[in-house]
Amino acid sequence: MQLSPRTVFYLTLDVALIIFCLFHLPEVHRRATLPVVPVVIEQREHTLAVAEVLDARAAGELRLGDEVTHWNDLPLVRPEVAEFLADLASIGDTVLLQYTRDGHTRASSVTLIPYYPSLRFLIITVVIGLFSCITAIFVLVHRPGNLVATTLHWMMMSLGVTVMITWGRIQTGSLVSLIDRSIFVLSYIGTASLFLFFTFLYPQRKTESLTLIASVIFVPVLLLSAGMIYYHLRAIQYVSVEDFLTFQSVFDLFRALLFVAFGIGILNILRSFRNARLREERQRLQWLLWGLSIGSVPFLLLYLLPQLLFSTYFVDEEYTTIAFLAVPFSFAVSFIKYRLLDVEVVIHRSILYAVLSLVVVAAYGLIVLLVSTFINPDATLEEYFAVAGLTVLVGLLLNPLRKKIQRFIDEMLFPARTSFRKTVTDIGNRLHEALSIDGLVQQFIQSLQKVLFLQTIAVYRYLPGRLELQQYYGRPLRPRLLLRNEHLTLFTEAGIFAAKDVLAFERADINIQREELLRRLGCGVCLPLLSESKQLLGVVAAQPSATSGKFSEEEIDLLRATSTMAAEVLDRLLLYGQMMEEQQERRKAEELSSLKSDFVSYVSHEFQNPLTSIRLYSEILRKRSNDPQVQQFIDVIDGEAGRLSRMVTTVLDAARIEQGLKEYSFQEVDLAREVRQAVNAMKYQLRKYRFRVALSLPHASVVAKVDRDAFGQALVNLISNAIKYGQKGRFIRLALVPRKQWIACSVEDHGQGISPEVQTHLFEKYYRDPAMSKQIRGVGLGLSLVKHIMEAHGGKVEVRSRLGRGTTFTLLFPTHRKQNITQ
Repeated sequence: MQLSPRTVFYLTLDVALIIFCLFHLPEVHRRATLPVVPVVIEQREHTLAVAEVLDARAAGELRLGDEVTHWNDLPLVRPEVAEFLADLASIGDTVLLQYTRDGHTRASSVTLIPYYPSLRFLIITVVIGLFSCITAIFVLVHRPGNLVATTLHWMMMSLGVTVMITWGRIQTGSLVSLIDRSIFVLSYIGTASLFLFFTFLYPQRKTESLTLIASVIFVPVLLLSAGMIYYHLRAIQYVSVEDFLTFQSVFDLFRALLFVAFGIGILNILRSFRNARLREERQRLQWLLWGLSIGSVPFLLLYLLPQLLFSTYFVDEEYTTIAFLAVPFSFAVSFIKYRLLDVEVVIHRSILYAVLSLVVVAAYGLIVLLVSTFINPDATLEEYFAVAGLTVLVGLLLNPLRKKIQRFIDEMLFPARTSFRKTVTDIGNRLHEALSIDGLVQQFIQSLQKVLFLQTIAVYRYLPGRLELQQYYGRPLRPRLLLRNEHLTLFTEAGIFAAKDVLAFERADINIQREELLRRLGCGVCLPLLSESKQLLGVVAAQPSATSGKFSEEEIDLLRATSTMAAEVLDRLLLYGQMMEEQQERRKAEELSSLKSDFVSYVSHEFQNPLTSIRLYSEILRKRSNDPQVQQFIDVIDGEAGRLSRMVTTVLDAARIEQGLKEYSFQEVDLAREVRQAVNAMKYQLRKYRFRVALSLPHASVVAKVDRDAFGQALVNLISNAIKYGQKGRFIRLALVPRKQWIACSVEDHGQGISPEVQTHLFEKYYRDPAMSKQIRGVGLGLSLVKHIMEAHGGKVEVRSRLGRGTTFTLLFPTHRKQNITQ
């Protein structure tokens, strides 16, 4: 991953801060405190009394109730002053405390003791601080340059630094101690202000004027920080109680504002949660809200608020600090599970399990450690760790047994809730094994009946206008339900319909406004089965059992997932059935076509023999009679026999083409002579229907390599069509025109013409003009045969026609192109 210079600078600064904090931790462990706990007396402000003696030997002559007034001649007016002065000293130093008892002023030397008697607080701060800093670095690396991510990065870094760089021993005259205190103030204030600013940015901006929001938040913060640092450093430099009290007053003001900032931030998150439309976005915000609440509320209410009001605290700092672990943990879960800030996290599952296990074990050990110190405060550090380690070890040993028991109970009683993926996978495998629709529905119902608490489950098949009950389990439902168009639209557009009283949760993607439809079905939940193209295939209806009463969210998700898989398999089975029907219909059509071709071939062959005899005997009669009337009758016989022979030839050729048996024989042919012969072959019909024929032929021969019979057949078919459809003008022109690349042979008539719609279908087999099919008889084979002949010659046929003006068909033969011999 290529990082920008700014990101590299930020990372360098992060590492430097972490190292600085780690080097500061020994000073935290060396922090000193008084052997007594002074608190403010309620009736008398600025007067401290001994509320608890921590170490009787180090406390000298001090007893409970003594009013402490001075520390080495410096006035003690607040417990925080005593903490500040103790930070300037070291463990084991002796100081003189002035106090009053029974109205008499006295003095006693006391020895300073460790503020943190064990290392547990340091361990807690390191774990929480490093966890927060690692989360911050993760955000920065994965979303560099993003304002929201940058704000979150510095907020988490500030939190981690604040936890790790907490108050420690101050070395007088040391620059490092001054930097320690300054960084603490900046990080403490920075955490609160950056959190507030973050809630105005995420998940969407709450205002367009970010500059104004930033100014309102950060300008006061900078002023407070400058004032606090200034007076605190003066107090350290001059050991000035007055400067420290000024610092404490500003610090108290900041802590009061901290409650305001936290409240506004939580309200911003709640508003975003309310406005969130997507379920994933709401769950992401839930994690953040829980993490911030668990991490911050104990510190604010049990530690910070008592200090602000009473200069003391209700719960030890160690216990409130450990709660901060929830903040980075919630953000980490949001990143890994819900892609917070659109960060695509790619983590190997085993690595993730190992890391989370270590986090859980560490948190568990810390909790045991704290509980042990609470039960036995006088135990040694080694004893604390021994108890914590033993407890963790026992927990690890018993954990497998607990998991097995839990898994057994969950799989027996709550399979939909605890093994969702496994259950869905098992049901999906069984559904995909179904070979029929009835088998699919039966398997679907049986599978769900085993894992859900159901009173009723049924599957309806969709038929036009209604739902038909296919199969059911439990209480019988309506066998049929009529559907209106509005219901059909609802089913195809919605995901789930449910009655409000059968759900144990609320979710925006479930329609609870259609109780009338559910009542008609007699169920509480209804899911449509949709095809891939969003067509309604069926409906699943379900009702929870009387014992469970309501469906859980996991059970509804299981219903949805398995219904989706059932719809996919049902769609496949329906398509397969439709494909099989189409194959059977195609097979029947092919058989009928074959029978038709065989029948046509048989009949055509049977026609040829009588036609040959008729034409033979008519020729004999023509030679033996000179009677004009007899010759006229013989012409009629020859003409009709020729027409019938051409019709039989066309049908036979069409059958051969369909069977792939049509053959062509190409040779050099004079096309002009063939045109004249075709006209001569049609002279009987031309004379019968009184057509005028005009020939436009070149004087020289036009030779091309063609199949003579096929060319003549194409011309005769075109002339025959011109006679059929050219009755209006009774004129036919045949033209032969040699061109550069083509030889064009055209047949023109002056008939009624052909519409553009009909022209697109002219060369389809068995197609007839619907407007003329009743007036003019035919089978629609001639033009398809012409097209096949021209394609076999490597040429083409063109048509030009205008309604009422006539039609021209043109045969185009290539001058230099190889023709196919067999088609």
